[in-house]
Amino acid sequence: MEELQITAAVIGGILLRIGVPVAITFLVGSFLRKLDTRWREEAKQEAIEAQLIDQRQTLLNLWLDQPCHNIKNCSEEEMKDCQAALQTGQPCWESHRVNGVLAIQCQECEYRKELILALDPVTI
Repeated sequence: MEELQITAAVIGGILLRIGVPVAITFLVGSFLRKLDTRWREEAKQEAIEAQLIDQRQTLLNLWLDQPCHNIKNCSEEEMKDCQAALQTGQPCWESHRVNGVLAIQCQECEYRKELILALDPVTI
């Protein structure tokens, strides 16, 4: 009977020495797999956001490189009276500010709204 208890104790000790570390390893591995999956999803989302920012910057550069009168198809007569046609390197509506206030025709301009929307969709 004593031999049975000793055998049971030895088997129980071996199971504890092997079973507990294996169980802990399994639990830690499971946790790390879930964490890795979450981090991969976050990395994908960040890559998508970075690509969107790059696209917005490209669009901004394309628009700012062209005078607004080219995009809006202004006539020669309209360009003669337009300060923006004479200035380059800044958005056209900036040339129509008076005492820091944006002109009404610029506030309603579709070109300006599209550019601002491309830069920051929350603004409009």
